[in-house]
Amino acid sequence: MREVITSLIGSAGGASARGAAHIAHGKPNQDSVAWEQSRLWTYIAAADGHGSAPHYRSDRGSRFGVETAIAVLREATADGRLREHETLERNISTLAKAVVAGWRARVETDIAADPIPQAPGFASHTVYGSTCLAAAIGPGITLLMQLGDGNIFIGAPSGDIEVPFPDDEMEGEQTYSLCLPDAAEHFKISLFRAPNPFAAPDFVMATTDGFPKSFEDINAALPVVRQYREASRSRGLAAVVAELEPWLARCSEMGSGDDTSVAIYAVEHHDAAAPALDPAATAKTDARPAARRLSPDPQMQGPTRRPRPVGAVIIGILLGGLVGTYAAAIAGDAIKPYLPGVKFLAATIGKPAGVLGRPADAAPPAPDTGPADPTPPTALPSPKVDGAPKPLEK
Repeated sequence: MREVITSLIGSAGGASARGAAHIAHGKPNQDSVAWEQSRLWTYIAAADGHGSAPHYRSDRGSRFGVETAIAVLREATADGRLREHETLERNISTLAKAVVAGWRARVETDIAADPIPQAPGFASHTVYGSTCLAAAIGPGITLLMQLGDGNIFIGAPSGDIEVPFPDDEMEGEQTYSLCLPDAAEHFKISLFRAPNPFAAPDFVMATTDGFPKSFEDINAALPVVRQYREASRSRGLAAVVAELEPWLARCSEMGSGDDTSVAIYAVEHHDAAAPALDPAATAKTDARPAARRLSPDPQMQGPTRRPRPVGAVIIGILLGGLVGTYAAAIAGDAIKPYLPGVKFLAATIGKPAGVLGRPADAAPPAPDTGPADPTPPTALPSPKVDGAPKPLEK
């Protein structure tokens, strides 16, 4: 486990737990998480390697995914280039292609060192298939990008927590993947600049789909996300991460059965005590309106996806804390509140389920309000068991 990074610009860390179903079937953890800080920027990433037989090196593929995403974001944000208005659109439009190209290069290098029987190109890339989620948080600017399932949650200093990207419109357990020939066209990218409140967030969390699948829907996951946020702010992210892996494992056991991973950026205040994570606790069903999603430019609206039908128990934790504010350096001219970025859409192809290999490295619904009271579970369901693999389907 890599150490949590703590500095004046915020903290970054994460954890990943091997899924209960993967343990039962002798599969490895194929998720990956990574985080890094450079100058005034913080980068986090998470990836879910596909778990079925055709993707037998997806643990490596997910590691390559987080490594590449952070490297590309670091390059894109170097020397303040991302804040230059005249180069803004060009830089964003190249990010997805750069991530895919970098991932493929890593895959080819790995194959050269450790050959496989599959033919070069898509067939061999499929062996390494993975999703990819990443965020870069800098002075007065936040960039988010996502390919495939999972979620990114972002919190503003006002206390709002939002889910910026709609789910993809796909059947069952299918998802977009880095291994697809047209992978770059399926990335969703959003950029937030001052004066948008999410230009200076105090919390960002990227999760693989094992986390949201452990809840009835995205609404039910929000109380837990808020509690992560408050605990990170009040107790410090390092204290939260120290307890996170066992809780994620319990989350998988009681919910999705899949590998479950999170990468977190948080601004710490250490101004209140919060209880330790309780793996046995679960949040009761959230009866509030649907989670608010950010409203993109209509011309750049991406596809929407109906909720994944997961009959899993809603997991939660008992945490508390005080809500504070994050004072960030606001740089660059104020442009329109945010740019939704570039969303490309092409043919739909799915992929199999995932696990973790640690890296070396649309009117908007009502706003989100406070957490639901946690209550103990009435029964623990059996972990979800992977079904027979289907071609390019989770």
